[in-house]
Amino acid sequence: MINYAGQVLNGPNGQSGSLRFIAVTGDRAITEADSGAVLLVSSAAVLTLPAATPAEGFYVEVIRTGAGAVSFAAGAGATVVSSAGATPGISAQYQGATCTKLSGEQWIVIGGIA
Repeated sequence: MINYAGQVLNGPNGQSGSLRFIAVTGDRAITEADSGAVLLVSSAAVLTLPAATPAEGFYVEVIRTGAGAVSFAAGAGATVVSSAGATPGISAQYQGATCTKLSGEQWIVIGGIA
């Protein structure tokens, strides 16, 4: 169950921790500060996945809560791979995607994408 109040939820292997939600209302780059968070995107937005940082293994969840289109773009020097090609978008309202930084400048985007 998603808890929008940020209460403690059980994580992998019974670990506990706070689930962080970050409101997004427009275009922005993914940053180190987004690590492990859930971005709640309430309006049309392009989220840029940068090349240099964050480090390999970084991930962020993105949920499209509004009706506006949410898409992902590769920042300068970055590469994005997904089942929807190099410029994936979240397919519908209340769908989500996970963005994970792979080796080097490569990102993979999986989930409810088109």
